[in-house]
Amino acid sequence: MEKCDVLIVGAGPTGLMLSCLLRRLGISIRLMDKNLSPATESRAIGIQARTLELFQNLGIVEKLLRQGLRAGGAEIFLNGRRRLRIDISDMARADTPYPYLLFLSQASTEAILTEHLASVGGRIERGTNLVEFTQDEHLVHSLVKNNQGLETRIQSQFIIGCDGAHSRVRKQLGLNFHGSSYASEFIMADARVQWALPHDKLFAFLSPGNLGVFFPQSSAMSRVLSIRRYAETEDEPQTEATTSWPATLEEIESRFRAASKQEVHLSDPAWVTKFHVHHRSVDRTRVRRAFLAGDASHIHSPVGAQGMNTGLQDAANLAWKLAAVIRGEWKASLLDTYHSERWPIGQKLLEVTDRFFRIVATQNAGVIGLRNLFFPVVTRLMMKFPAGKRAIFRFISQLNIHYHESEAVRESLTPQATLHFRRTLP
Repeated sequence: MEKCDVLIVGAGPTGLMLSCLLRRLGISIRLMDKNLSPATESRAIGIQARTLELFQNLGIVEKLLRQGLRAGGAEIFLNGRRRLRIDISDMARADTPYPYLLFLSQASTEAILTEHLASVGGRIERGTNLVEFTQDEHLVHSLVKNNQGLETRIQSQFIIGCDGAHSRVRKQLGLNFHGSSYASEFIMADARVQWALPHDKLFAFLSPGNLGVFFPQSSAMSRVLSIRRYAETEDEPQTEATTSWPATLEEIESRFRAASKQEVHLSDPAWVTKFHVHHRSVDRTRVRRAFLAGDASHIHSPVGAQGMNTGLQDAANLAWKLAAVIRGEWKASLLDTYHSERWPIGQKLLEVTDRFFRIVATQNAGVIGLRNLFFPVVTRLMMKFPAGKRAIFRFISQLNIHYHESEAVRESLTPQATLHFRRTLP
């Protein structure tokens, strides 16, 4: 029987962040992942300001900034015509040291986190699967098996499922993953893009029946994404969560050209894939000594680059609470605030991304007309005023997230608090 304080299942960004924070706080961990090697695909590429502040706290933000690309802004095209330009650079300088969206491959983010984990005495046990676990009043008893068939029993105080949309931990807990899938097929490529537009901005192209998005990554590599709604005569894939399939570069080039109405040529692909997206959530993120974080507890459309960032924030919220309870500095009821704080954030995220996705992907002529009329007008109006710019950026960047007063949260302003600080409170 082997022992640790916390067993973490899943070594994606959420599991790695949780492991780094717990090790820094002196908590013993086991971090396991079923994959034999780290992911090489770019996957989640947008890193928001609030997440960059987390990385600053870990002392690794400069590594990410050196490798990533800071978006210079965004442009929206409707029916092939440029209707909106957004300059991100001056939207939130008073709120954060990172008033921009950073684009960086998830593989690079994970590599930086893995390196940091090693520096604080942690490592990933690869090719290791969770077979089953039980829990009693004091401990969690887990059985794990590596790729060579060797079984190990691990005794821990807590177990955390950071194992994604198809979470083994969630299934062992018997929790329902409420929600459904979108009747749309996403197709995406990371490739060299040749076209007349710049490579340092985000571009979105909306037209009836078509949606295309261009994401900058580097001078040599960009991401293009297109979305196609399934026809009524097609059989929609029956999957329990977000699932991907192989695709060809020719498919995405053709679809993106149709969506963008631009002359586009793609070459040298690093990753091409199709996927079927769901919006789902659990009712509970905690069952006694077991917790869920990141995609194991909530999944949604990739609109707004929120998913990975939300998982990393889940990890940051949970880590210090686990450490405080394990070290005997706080009573166990503190852990209840993880669900009461983070679950509503996940629900709001699902609600907003779902609503926004349905608006941009709609085929309803009336909704399209209203969208194309009001979206540019309202956004331009908000961008004319500092408060409007700040509101937009704070929402997208997750800087606007705050928690209710609880055992973990107390708000107190001292007489020494500056006027600027008082004005920037949520």
